[in-house]
Amino acid sequence: MRPALVLGPVLALFVLTGCGSYEAQLTAPGGADDTTGTIAVRDARISASTPRAGDEAYDAGEDAPLTLTIVNNGDATDRLLAVSSPVAEDASIDGDAQILGGFALVSGYDQVAPAQTLPATVRADITLTDLREPVRAGLTYPVTFTFERSGAVVLEVPVGNPDVPAPRATDDEPTTDVPGTDVTDDDVSEPDTPAAPGNG
Repeated sequence: MRPALVLGPVLALFVLTGCGSYEAQLTAPGGADDTTGTIAVRDARISASTPRAGDEAYDAGEDAPLTLTIVNNGDATDRLLAVSSPVAEDASIDGDAQILGGFALVSGYDQVAPAQTLPATVRADITLTDLREPVRAGLTYPVTFTFERSGAVVLEVPVGNPDVPAPRATDDEPTTDVPGTDVTDDDVSEPDTPAAPGNG
């Protein structure tokens, strides 16, 4: 199966920018969403690689990790059994693939963003391994997710933008407090000014 070209956002960018840059026309859209049974796959995308020349995000033979959230909206436990794509020889699921009812599985995020927070989440690294062909920016690629209870669902998954980091819990980097080093404005005082010599 050939990858599908993302026409909507790309065409809109071309109309807005005229003869805009090639990179702008290949900006990836949002992630893919779909449901099967009680399972909802949200914001699925092929994780961005480091920027490189041309439109290739990954070369043939490389591994391409996925970024996504899988929500189990049912009461019964389900399990992600397999992931596959015609553009990859295989796929790996590294981590806990069991999803309790009302919980979620996340892959590829540094931290869980607030909008994706559920009563509990499990983490697994999902990767398309040994790509059969280059994966290019601006295209979508079919990826099949197969679940134990909810069956299979096929998504046309876009390639993430390497300039946009994966969502985090907050926009600020975490800081580490060192005891005894906290300084506030109240703790900073002006240096003492020596008294003027007396006249007598």
